[in-house]
Amino acid sequence: MRWNGRLLPVGFAGGEVPSLPMNLPLLKNYSIVGVFTGAWADRFPDQNSRAADKVLQWVSEGRLRPHVDRVLPLERAAEAMSAIENRSVAGRIVLKVR
Repeated sequence: MRWNGRLLPVGFAGGEVPSLPMNLPLLKNYSIVGVFTGAWADRFPDQNSRAADKVLQWVSEGRLRPHVDRVLPLERAAEAMSAIENRSVAGRIVLKVR
């Protein structure tokens, strides 16, 4: 973590919830801010909408490039779900409708 950075725990997929020695943020003056996007979206729908628009704008401009693990036809959606369940996916799976 860089000096004055910000650590954003978004969630935990499973297993034990990690802990952090509190001297680490103290030594580099960084903050830890929990991120629960579902609750935030419910409480601040207008800000959530603006944030989603900004993310889509960045994607269209090429400034943000989501990692796509694989592209599958819609007929293989069950395979995609199995891959997610088995944690064999690194990034996103895209289902092609056409």
